[in-house]
Amino acid sequence: RVNPLTGKYVHRFLVTHEEAVAAVQELKIELEQGYESARVVLLKDYLLNTWLPTKKHSVKERTYVNYEVVVRVHLIPRLGSLKLSDIRGFHLTNAWNSMMAEGMTAHIPQSCQRKLYNALEMARKEELIPSNPCSDASVPPVPRIGLRVLDTEQKDIALDYAKNHSHFKPYHPMYYLALETGIRRGELEGLEWRDIDFDAKRLRVERTVYMAPGGVRKVTSTKTEDSNRTVSLFKESVEFLRLLKFKQKRQADKYGWQQSKNTLVFTRHDGRPILGHAASKNWKRTRFHDTRHTHVTELFNEDTLASGVQQRLGHRRASTTTDIYKHIIKGVQEAAMEQFEKKRAKKRRSKVWSVTSFVTPQTG
Repeated sequence: RVNPLTGKYVHRFLVTHEEAVAAVQELKIELEQGYESARVVLLKDYLLNTWLPTKKHSVKERTYVNYEVVVRVHLIPRLGSLKLSDIRGFHLTNAWNSMMAEGMTAHIPQSCQRKLYNALEMARKEELIPSNPCSDASVPPVPRIGLRVLDTEQKDIALDYAKNHSHFKPYHPMYYLALETGIRRGELEGLEWRDIDFDAKRLRVERTVYMAPGGVRKVTSTKTEDSNRTVSLFKESVEFLRLLKFKQKRQADKYGWQQSKNTLVFTRHDGRPILGHAASKNWKRTRFHDTRHTHVTELFNEDTLASGVQQRLGHRRASTTTDIYKHIIKGVQEAAMEQFEKKRAKKRRSKVWSVTSFVTPQTG
């Protein structure tokens, strides 16, 4: 028996056979009552009135908003009229396939499957249903997209293009720091001048920004505790930020707004924030997140340890870093071995090997 509040099994120790028989009958009655209630509860009511309220204060606001969107936009219109007890795996498989037929990417049914699995697993633990039908559903696979990495020449061309074209110029500083630090887009949006330590050549990542429904800009804590981190800066990056701060101060004086330690690092001339989704939209040469992959590739090419890259990126485990970038690490290792082989072959050629030095001459 499972406690629906804790999710843990409740053990009962009974002394006599009669007590055990009575306990079994009691559990059968409770189970039947639970299943009976599932026969009248609609999925939409369970999601809105039971599951979502339990999530409201247990996940971050951004995550909760995502849950609510998935429930209201995708799950309820397609599956909400089904009773909990009637849901079967084929219902879900059909729903996910219909999404694909409507032209949605596989990420959406995958997201719906994860949320619904969580909700129905809660219903199973509450003994409202005997098993989780999501386990019997087939979900369209998400095609794996290879990491796109800019080489040094492509990186310089992209930055130069952004710097010298008026439409892209406001986003150039964000592109630059993304490529030089590997910081996530939302984390860049949340950077304030108080987070930059010019003397120590480092910055502190403590918050992230996202766009809530309705185009509302929201500031929240970072993705995980490990995402709160200190990132060392190259000397060139420090000088770039010094100049950016100076230019921002001149703009503030010109357009009548105040620059302070709490001012965002990336702003427009009038002090309004640079919006990350706009920066992504205008970064047409590659995905904005690939600036992160580009930076990581440069680090590994310079023989940076995986643990150092992990801390810089804010991953919880080094294994996460090595798993994401395993093909890059493999390429770096192969290149290193190739260089080693060349050096070793060169050393061998520089020596004069004589067979006679190993053979004792025979006399008489």
